[in-house]
Amino acid sequence: MSGSSASAAEAAPAETHRTEGGDTGGSMVGNWTASLTLPPLLDERFVRCPLNAIPLMAIWLPGRVNEPFAASMLGTGIIDAHVHLYPAEVAADPAAWAARMGEPLWGALVTPHPARRVKQGWADHERLLRDMDAAGIERSILLGWYWQRQETCSWHNRYYASCVRAHPDRLSAFATVQAAAGPQAIAEMERCRDEGFIGLGELCPWQTAHSPLDPHWLAVFEHAVRLGWPVNLHVTDPVSHAFPGRVDTPLESIIRLAETLPNLPLILAHWGGGLPFHEWHPRARRALRHAYYDTAATPLLYDPAIYAAARAAIGGERVLFGSDYPLLVFPATQTEPNLAQVLNHACQPGLDADTRAAMLGANARKLLRLSPST
Repeated sequence: MSGSSASAAEAAPAETHRTEGGDTGGSMVGNWTASLTLPPLLDERFVRCPLNAIPLMAIWLPGRVNEPFAASMLGTGIIDAHVHLYPAEVAADPAAWAARMGEPLWGALVTPHPARRVKQGWADHERLLRDMDAAGIERSILLGWYWQRQETCSWHNRYYASCVRAHPDRLSAFATVQAAAGPQAIAEMERCRDEGFIGLGELCPWQTAHSPLDPHWLAVFEHAVRLGWPVNLHVTDPVSHAFPGRVDTPLESIIRLAETLPNLPLILAHWGGGLPFHEWHPRARRALRHAYYDTAATPLLYDPAIYAAARAAIGGERVLFGSDYPLLVFPATQTEPNLAQVLNHACQPGLDADTRAAMLGANARKLLRLSPST
């Protein structure tokens, strides 16, 4: 994959803009306007419109952290639905850790290679919280990874449980399991439920099985339905180029899974590998009518026009903002994770205010049954 370049606005100094009041239609905001001092990585596309037209936005207050406007005004805020964290022991020597844990696929993705720049960044939960504050993000959903061994899944789940216990007002977590472990995977889901986890993922059944309809994986998904958990699946666009650690995820098998378990809430990562645009087909549209798509790693994978194109294909109610933090999704310019830069990229001018608000938080809040005080 090749990274996208940061826009000129991302490197510009902070500016002060003033919105113009207009017809409020009886809004409680009235004709108020506001002077907004923008951080360098949030450009005018995100804020230059009347306050009553933006249910979700971030106001930069000099000398303070970036505070979600909606958190104080509308009782809602931005939710990042796709974040990964790893303990310090992993970041210290990822290749050695992967070898020691028996995780060669993950090792292939993060190990430096002469032919490509590794795009994996690193952050602990304290760094994540600082970056969330800087970007105006209220809550992050921690996703596991599609580990090859159940022991690694359980280890990662315990780490996430400790993060959520420390910051329940800012962090939620999805569990990860390896279905090949059979009853152990189901038992781990039960333990995670008791620890307050709210979903399952990021999973990639194709890594160890030919299909998500493999009996072991079906048992896991059926248990997720019983728990009321949504499931986040890693999906690879079939036209993406080869790279170390790449896993093919045939799109037709996802449609078959949705047809087999129509009550399973699916979140298809990375725009579902292009599946929103297959929903023009009647079969895909019927099967995926309740599926959600997250935007994780969009700058690495697609042209920014995908936001408006997806809105035209499936509407605005089934897209979740996901950063794939701490992945370096702007590898040509990034050396450190930067949530504000990713959020700025997602705020494309082709999206109307309602669609942007839904993507940045309302859709995730509804699907995951979250409230600002959760």
